[in-house]
Amino acid sequence: MPRAHTFDGWIVWYDFNGNIPATSSIKLSTDWVVPLAPTKVVNQDIAFFNSIETSSGGVDILQPVLDFGEIRNRWSMISEHCCLSGNDVQTTPVPVNAGDVVRGTVEGTSCNVSGVCASWVITTIDVTTGQSTVLNTTAPDGVPIEINPGVLETYDITSCDMLPANGEVTFYEHSVIDASGREVPIRYSFRKFDTAPAEFPMNCGYRGSAVGNRYTLIFGNLPTEIAWYLHRLQTGWYAVGITLVLFHFVVPFLLLLSRTMKREPRTIVVVASGVLIARLVDLFWLIAPEFHQTGISVSWLDVLLPVSMGAIWFGGFIRQLRGRAILPLHDPDFDEALGRIIEKGKERPAAAH
Repeated sequence: MPRAHTFDGWIVWYDFNGNIPATSSIKLSTDWVVPLAPTKVVNQDIAFFNSIETSSGGVDILQPVLDFGEIRNRWSMISEHCCLSGNDVQTTPVPVNAGDVVRGTVEGTSCNVSGVCASWVITTIDVTTGQSTVLNTTAPDGVPIEINPGVLETYDITSCDMLPANGEVTFYEHSVIDASGREVPIRYSFRKFDTAPAEFPMNCGYRGSAVGNRYTLIFGNLPTEIAWYLHRLQTGWYAVGITLVLFHFVVPFLLLLSRTMKREPRTIVVVASGVLIARLVDLFWLIAPEFHQTGISVSWLDVLLPVSMGAIWFGGFIRQLRGRAILPLHDPDFDEALGRIIEKGKERPAAAH
């Protein structure tokens, strides 16, 4: 993606270089999630993409791209064919949001026995919103020679905090399908930059992790668990976390320090009910931000599920309780204890009229 900025290079990526069996059509498809924006935004450009490179004209790459910088201070997606004969053809950037799922596909059709495809279609889709951007192009005499399930490319990066705050991006549901609908078996290798501009930060923990058809690019010194906190501390979920600290611990703790409070059944019921509700919110806060990374989102299913599970549990509890003694009838001290309770009740003064 040539720009008027300083090109840092491909930073971390997975690739396959070699012969790809000739087929009348070939389709590359990969999903990934739009990461959080960098904590420091200056004039950097960051690109994540999957791609197919062909032998046409030296450098020829067909790539669906997620980019930070094409639209200032936000993520966008484009479909791009670079850099055949020095040209870089791009579609108009389409804005996307952190947490959206992006699917990049590159499809070659009408391919001959040598593997040269007459036409190519590059499609970048925001699966979350349904928006897409499509580029129809050709790669004259180009045979696929390299496939990349995931690449991080940057421009003008001078510190680690100029990279996405997540510290990693995972490319998943990756596949290369031939004309028969079968997946082409390919083994990918992890690579990272050999050289970079003098101002480029070399200590950002660049590495990769691959499991099955999931390829994770890591570009932060922080442990991978940090992303778990970022979803909850840099969005509307932060307010939920503060509320939980107050009402799941601080307020009940202070109330129950009082001996008077603990002797009032109604107060205990109110406090216990509040703690139970806070616990349900806590479980929601632990789970939901993974699916709504850009902020709070509540659906009717989020309410129906705990109510349904609670109803099933309560029904089972009542069913088991039937026919069972609630009081400890066989406790040798039960009669004495019950007698004291009854006597104490009789001692209470009658209400004034």
